[in-house]
Amino acid sequence: MITLRHDGFELGLLPGTGGAVAHFKHQDANLLRPATGRAPTDMAAFPLFPFSGRIGNGRFRWQGRDIQLDLNFPPEPHAIHGQSWLAEWDVVSATSDRALLRYVHAADTWPWAYRAEQLFRLGPNGLVLELSITNLSDEAMPAGIGWHPYFPSAGAEIEADTTIVWETGPDMLPRPPRSPMASEQLREGAPIAELSLDTPFTTASRPVTIRWPEHRRMLRMLPDELLRFLIVYTPPGEEFFCAEPVSHVPDMVNLAAPASETGLVALTPGETLKGAVRLELSPLATGSAEADDGRVPAR
Repeated sequence: MITLRHDGFELGLLPGTGGAVAHFKHQDANLLRPATGRAPTDMAAFPLFPFSGRIGNGRFRWQGRDIQLDLNFPPEPHAIHGQSWLAEWDVVSATSDRALLRYVHAADTWPWAYRAEQLFRLGPNGLVLELSITNLSDEAMPAGIGWHPYFPSAGAEIEADTTIVWETGPDMLPRPPRSPMASEQLREGAPIAELSLDTPFTTASRPVTIRWPEHRRMLRMLPDELLRFLIVYTPPGEEFFCAEPVSHVPDMVNLAAPASETGLVALTPGETLKGAVRLELSPLATGSAEADDGRVPAR
C-alpha cells in the first residue's frame, strides 16, 4: 500500500488491486468506506477506463467492425467498467502527499492499446484526482473515464442537480433519457436510507454534496465539465452507497442518442482525454446544511 498524508487527511492506494483506493479519511473519520476485502468491489474506490458501466452483452459495432468483449464480471451478462479496475497498475512516482499511477493496456478483445493514469494529490481541505486516457493505437477508439467511490451510508444525505435520468431496465441497460420523478430528484437533498437507485443521471455544473448531519460533516465532490454524468447506487441494507462521476452514460456505444447527449468520445491516435474531480471536506454550520465559509481551495 502507498499511503499519502496532508493536514490530517490520509489516502491509502493499492496499485496492485486495480489502482484502487483502500481508504480516505480525515483524522479518525472515514470519508470513503474503507476496504472490506481484496477484490476491487471491496475497495473504497476504483478507476473506470476505457469506459464506465455496462456494454450490453459485451458487443458493439465501431466504425464498421464488430467487437466482442470479455464478459468480465460473471454472472453479469455484460462487459463492465473496462479493463483497468481488474489490472495491476504501476507506480510512476510517489511523495508524501502525491502519487501518479499508470496502467498500459495492450490490444486484446478490446482491440485498442491505451495508457491510463491517475494522479492523486492531497491538499489542505481534501483530495484532487486527475484521470486521463491516451489512445496508443493507430485508429480512433471509443473512450470514457470515471471513478467509482463508495461512501459510508449511515445517516448520509446526498444532493445533486440531477437534470436528466437514463432509466435502466431489468437488463441494467439505459433507456431513452427523461426528466426525473420526485423519487429520483436529488436537487433538494435526500437521505440515502429513503432512496432506491441504481441510476445514471446527466447533471448540471453544481457539486455533488454528501452530508452526515449527525457528525456535522459535509463532503463536496466537484467533478469538472467532462465528468458531467453521475451514477447513483443506493443498495438497501448495505453500509455504503455510490455516487460515481463519469464522462458518459452506460452502453454509450450502442445507444441511438447523439454523442453530445451520451458523452461518447472517439479518441484519435495519440489523443488524450482528461478529467478531474475534487473531494472537499467542510464542517456543517450548526443547524444548517450549508458549509462554513473560509475554505481553502484544494491545490
